[in-house]
Amino acid sequence: MANNNSDVLIRLEMKYANILPSSICIFGVIAHVFLIVAFIKDPLKCFRNAGTYLVGHLAISDLLFCLASLVERHILVTWHLILLFVKHVCVGVSILTIAAISIDRFLLIVYPMKYRVFMKGKLIVVWSACIWLILSGISSEVFIRNSLNDLTVHIKHFSEITAIIFSCVMYGLTYFKLKKQSRNLARESISHRQEQTRVMKEKRFLRTISFIACIQMVCIVPSIIFYNYQQFHAPREDNPLHNIGLFYLNFAVNPMVYILRLPNYQKTFCILYCCKAGR
Repeated sequence: MANNNSDVLIRLEMKYANILPSSICIFGVIAHVFLIVAFIKDPLKCFRNAGTYLVGHLAISDLLFCLASLVERHILVTWHLILLFVKHVCVGVSILTIAAISIDRFLLIVYPMKYRVFMKGKLIVVWSACIWLILSGISSEVFIRNSLNDLTVHIKHFSEITAIIFSCVMYGLTYFKLKKQSRNLARESISHRQEQTRVMKEKRFLRTISFIACIQMVCIVPSIIFYNYQQFHAPREDNPLHNIGLFYLNFAVNPMVYILRLPNYQKTFCILYCCKAGR
């Protein structure tokens, strides 16, 4: 009788532990579908640049992660290895894409002339494909061992934390360079008004992407640290930070951040989904 009560409590605990992460994943799927459709239709023709291509690439990886997490928790348990593979790949792709955006922004601000010559759409496609291939190769181990071995997991986690810290440092450095440019332009004549407008737009976009990097730092790094601590001291399958949805939040909220902080995204969403011309 006691065992039956214990089993019931465990099932209830698992059921309610799924509610918040699942709700976050559902929101993430819907939000990223809307975002990707906005990129494809692009009614204002404002998303045709290298930075936006990388943001679109990030949206695809986050969408796949939310879908895989949702399916794994509720539907196709028999596809566990495939879903685990997709999740491992998408986490790495998301982190490396934000790092790639930080490099892209740095090059744009510090070397604008060279950037316009070399950073074309084809290069971004190749860059993105390399990220997917590298992460797919590393994560393919799940099909051989049914999971990543401890050494691979530790190396992967160390690399992810390093990439996140690198992104934050690069965004800070790029913002410092942009601030310096803004001060220099402020001292010059009014004929540089167009350049000042460009710097202001870049500053707004940079702040937004920096905020995305901070979200990644807050959501992913504690989960990775707690997981490694947990495996070292008391190995368990579940991670409480996953159950409260903190880890999944990183892959769901980006579209809302773009809409709240970037006017072009607000106008595009108004035109596509609110039947308004936007301000």
